[in-house]
Amino acid sequence: MDGQKKGGSKGKYERWLTEEGLELVTGWARRGLTDEQIAHNCGITAKTLYEWKKKFSKFCEALKNGKEVADIQVENALYKRAVGYQYH
Repeated sequence: MDGQKKGGSKGKYERWLTEEGLELVTGWARRGLTDEQIAHNCGITAKTLYEWKKKFSKFCEALKNGKEVADIQVENALYKRAVGYQYH
């Protein structure tokens, strides 16, 4: 049973290390999804996601790049609100 589980996990991480998989992960992070939500979308636990972040630099970078975009968008929105910018 453990051998089957390992094989399944291997297939999962390989899928998310492809260009398409990394783009999905980046997009989810860009939209502000939490690590737990991204893990759910990948079909893994949050613990596994944290392990992948440590083990696979491409995966970690995809999350980081997406979250940087989301952070900048939030910062801009907060700044505009703080200085009284109003949407019409």
